[in-house]
Amino acid sequence: GGDEDVKKKGDKKANRFKPVVIHLGPFYLKKGETATHKITMPNYVGSVRTMIVASKDGAYGNAEKTTPVRKPLMMLATLPRVLGPGETLKLPINIFAMDKKVKNVKVTIQESSGLIDLGTTTQNLSFAKIGDKMATFNITVKKSIGVAKFKMIATGAGETASQEIEIQVRNPNPYVTEVQEKILQPDESWNPNFVAAGVKGTNTGTLEVSNIPPIDLGRRLNYLLRYPHGCVEQTTSSGFPQLYVSRLLDVDESTKARTERNIRATIKRLKKFQTSDGGLAYWPGDSESSDWGTNYAGHFLLEAKALGYTLPLNMEDRWVAYQKKRARQWTNDVDKGNYGSYYNRAWRLQQTQLDQAYRLYVLALSGNAELGAMNQLREINGMYHVAKWRLAGAYALAGKTEVAEELINGLDEKVEDYRALYYSYGSGTRDEAMILETLTQMKKMNKAGGVAKRIAERLSSGRWFSTQTVAFSLMAIGKFVGDNKIGEAFNFTYQIGNGKMVNAGSSKPMMQVDVPVDKMSNNTITTQNKSN
Repeated sequence: GGDEDVKKKGDKKANRFKPVVIHLGPFYLKKGETATHKITMPNYVGSVRTMIVASKDGAYGNAEKTTPVRKPLMMLATLPRVLGPGETLKLPINIFAMDKKVKNVKVTIQESSGLIDLGTTTQNLSFAKIGDKMATFNITVKKSIGVAKFKMIATGAGETASQEIEIQVRNPNPYVTEVQEKILQPDESWNPNFVAAGVKGTNTGTLEVSNIPPIDLGRRLNYLLRYPHGCVEQTTSSGFPQLYVSRLLDVDESTKARTERNIRATIKRLKKFQTSDGGLAYWPGDSESSDWGTNYAGHFLLEAKALGYTLPLNMEDRWVAYQKKRARQWTNDVDKGNYGSYYNRAWRLQQTQLDQAYRLYVLALSGNAELGAMNQLREINGMYHVAKWRLAGAYALAGKTEVAEELINGLDEKVEDYRALYYSYGSGTRDEAMILETLTQMKKMNKAGGVAKRIAERLSSGRWFSTQTVAFSLMAIGKFVGDNKIGEAFNFTYQIGNGKMVNAGSSKPMMQVDVPVDKMSNNTITTQNKSN
């Protein structure tokens, strides 16, 4: 999903229908008194209903009357609900001559936004008697988006009628992201040309410079950097990576304030998902807790708390009590429970083992390690290797590093690609991000580097990933480069179009520069690596 807090360019909406709503009063009348009130009727064709309500000492009365709105010269123009760039259409305007004196009428059309090409802007109509006629204008929409603003004027016999219409000009095509990338050696320059994709007015551009493998941070963050909404998984996914943005790149004060506001809003919204037993439901108001949602949301809440954010009163205590109870009740059985019978049994076993391992991990993260349940899971033969990685992280958090080392000894860091449409909504990349988190936590930096590189390559590939996969990936990479000070300070120069050469650099692994695509006449960017 994508949304309330972050709006795409061109999303300003047209105010298409302006109803006649006028409120007067209240007024006080003495017994037998009469009062008259005058109103100015806005430009309107049709009829209006006048309603009066009277009250005194708990007694009420009302009256209403429908009145046609009519004048000697009236007009009614018709346009579709939306327009698209490059479209052509005929604009019909009905002219009503309601008085015999109206013989000749001049009809004029104007458009003030600059989004529309008008051909003929004036037409003349003749009336031999009271009636209506139609004037038709040919219009063409330019290759831009926004809100078109039409004004139609009719004059004749000293009378004037006018109508204003706002209409959305939107591009019906999906958003497209194009990426060019290059590894620059010291003092090497790069001068790529680019063609702005899509329609003018919708284009944005970002120059992203980093000394770690590129992860297409700009696009991925735009996907998640938003006000929380949706189910427990979507809500958590929008908040999680925002905890680690500042570890990846320098952010301005407005972005910092927005992320902090979004994180607090995510915490507040997650409170609405908590059920009477302390777990979190998939949707607010549901009575049944979601096992994976409870793990995932709880993980976010604990990480947010560690960074100084305040959790709602008693929310963590109730969550811990629920998780401890579920951890102790768990069995390696998928013939019962919420795992979806349409997946094969082997897959369902993997999911329930990963679910329990994740539950034990977040309990250990909260300082409430369930060693008995951890040992029970550890004894299962043929345990899913991703669950082993997560369980190893739980042992490491509980101070049992020898057991953690034993669990991951010779364990594969790769996960076969998959995409689950049920239960955990996971993927191979999501699971590898979990593995990266454990490797970083256990200071296995060489192995962690290989996993981080694979995840980065996928993120920069342009592939679609679910919100949870993107969130886990950015979180794990944020921890990898932040907690372990991966990536030294770097310096570079850049020139956007015909602008000035700018010296830049950052002490963080990444830096982003906005590229004003719509304002550039020379679509080139020159970048030079000034680091050793």
